[in-house]
Amino acid sequence: MLLEASKHAAHADSQDGEALVSAARDGHTDIVQLLLYAPQHAARADCQDGRALVNAASNGHTDIVRLLLEAPEHAARANCLDGQALVNAASNGHTDFVRLLEAAPEHAAHADCQEC
Repeated sequence: MLLEASKHAAHADSQDGEALVSAARDGHTDIVQLLLYAPQHAARADCQDGRALVNAASNGHTDIVRLLLEAPEHAARANCLDGQALVNAASNGHTDFVRLLEAAPEHAAHADCQEC
């Protein structure tokens, strides 16, 4: 596996986490988990200002939203990109995500997007 190779291992955080953003968008939960928990150079859940969270919320990927919000380090902020994840979740009818984002332990999304 590329992430487990020794000396010349691929970095899970390469290209500012583009692999994480793409996997989150496309609903690849196991890949998101591998990237977040890579033994070295793990992807940051908050890379690209939280675009992975916005993508997952927009496309209805519940498990990925939870993984990103609960990442052990550099968790995604529920109010990233001025609350775009909340806007996308609401406009796509993802009630569960709206609740998750508003109840996030830190940096909860605000319904009025104030102080985001």
